Amino acid sequence: MNTRRLACGFLVLCACTRKSDDAGIVLNIDTEVSADRTVINHITITVDGKRQEWSLTRALPGSLGIVTSPGMRSVTVEGLSSGVLRGRWTGSILAIKGSVVVQDVHLAYVAPGVPDGGAPSIDSSVAEAARADAPSMESGIAEAARADGARDSALEAGMDRPDSGGEVGGTGGISGGGGTSGTGTLPPVDGGSGGLGGNDGGSRETAGRDGGDASSPDESDGPLPSSDTAPAVTMPLTGAFAVSSDFDIAATAAAPGPINDALAVVHRFVDDPGAAILDFADQAGNPSLSALRAVLPDALESRLTGWMDSYIKTATVNGVTPYDRLVWLDDTVRALLLYWGLESRLALPLSAPGTHSPMTLRFASLSGTSYSIPFDPTAQVTSGTGVTASVSWPGGSPGSPIVTISDHVMAFAFGRYALQALDEIMLAEYGVPDTAAYLSSSIGCSGMAAYVASQCVSIICVGHATELNDICESGLAEGARQIEQQITAIDFKAIHFQQGSATAIGAQVTSPQSTTALRDGIWSVTVDFGNGPDPANATFTASAEAGS
Repeated sequence: MNTRRLACGFLVLCACTRKSDDAGIVLNIDTEVSADRTVINHITITVDGKRQEWSLTRALPGSLGIVTSPGMRSVTVEGLSSGVLRGRWTGSILAIKGSVVVQDVHLAYVAPGVPDGGAPSIDSSVAEAARADAPSMESGIAEAARADGARDSALEAGMDRPDSGGEVGGTGGISGGGGTSGTGTLPPVDGGSGGLGGNDGGSRETAGRDGGDASSPDESDGPLPSSDTAPAVTMPLTGAFAVSSDFDIAATAAAPGPINDALAVVHRFVDDPGAAILDFADQAGNPSLSALRAVLPDALESRLTGWMDSYIKTATVNGVTPYDRLVWLDDTVRALLLYWGLESRLALPLSAPGTHSPMTLRFASLSGTSYSIPFDPTAQVTSGTGVTASVSWPGGSPGSPIVTISDHVMAFAFGRYALQALDEIMLAEYGVPDTAAYLSSSIGCSGMAAYVASQCVSIICVGHATELNDICESGLAEGARQIEQQITAIDFKAIHFQQGSATAIGAQVTSPQSTTALRDGIWSVTVDFGNGPDPANATFTASAEAGS
């Protein structure tokens, strides 16, 4: 069946069931591990906590159309093989009123045996009824498409492109390969309805729908919408914008790799502080540790770490328990590495593709104070090039204008700036210049040495307070050195902005360059720490530069 006709017929057939405030999402689903394409036979989609179940009749890749109410939507796509979770993707999608938003979904590999979180079982009677009804439904869709050539032409300008491998399938249908209608299972939960069709790598574009803002909270009920309103109006956007982005790097995406290595070193002081101090002192080759081990009986040496932990968790140093200071460092480093902001400049000239250049990294302390660290002019920074942007009015000129920013990549050495921010936070909040000074002032090695030296088993006491103090200072210094080394090693090989979408403030159809700001922006983005790309969450706003 011709895929354009299938997509057109699907939208024509479903137009009567949609609400005017509906928004559509098309998910182009593929797997990061190519072998899983033929293994995955079931797709579960969760939109803001509401689950939808789909059974595949052909192998991935494919596309699935669902419908939802406008606004920011949290979406999770899971691919299963006979009940075993094989791949997962999680992201936020800005669903736009009366419009269709296209999102590429790459299912990240999940080791076999991981449960799918208790998805409801497929009702065999519902599945059988859907299979029995699929042929007649496909026939009806095709007939509706042939009866409305004008709508087919409109779709060519919006949703459907000649180079697309497969388009949205029939209502409630799933398929692979060339976009043929497949077999539906349970009805979609969030009003969703659509088809999983083949994807041969062709591009997809957003189709124009009703005008209006994206503020409706109403839940939708029906298939991916169509409309008889005016087609989308799209104009190029030029000018210069100061962009402010906020990143949320999932801890699972950071492991294994440099970020996980840095977090693990810091966490050793929280997980087992006494053992960490002794181990770091040993790694530093501290002679006092060797001398102490040579003279202490086994009954005392085996209890050293326990006595050190007892002091760290119960003593008071400068009005604070040492353990609480170690937890603060652990939490602060975690926040700096996983949650941070980027100030950048998006330049979109009139006669050539633009650039997206990183300018400043922004970090926040646990108290909420923000610290901005500009990029060193001599630092190795890769700016995004070949960037373009467009403003579209999904339902014609009365609608809310939406800006779409094209695919591009940037890169920079992240760790040195995160470490600088950590030093600034410790100086501002504790009056110490670096991690070594912070650990030393937090633990109070002389106090801990005196405490441990006074511990006894029967009539034999530890003693050796001088050696214990030297071991403590050496262990903390080596631990601080390794923390700083691991943080500095974090280098973003690539931040891949696959697409950016935002509401354009001030844009007019006759003058798209009157855009003064971008609001409620969402980046579809992956980050590469050197181990390959991993998905991240990122939002943004932007302001037009004066005179641009």
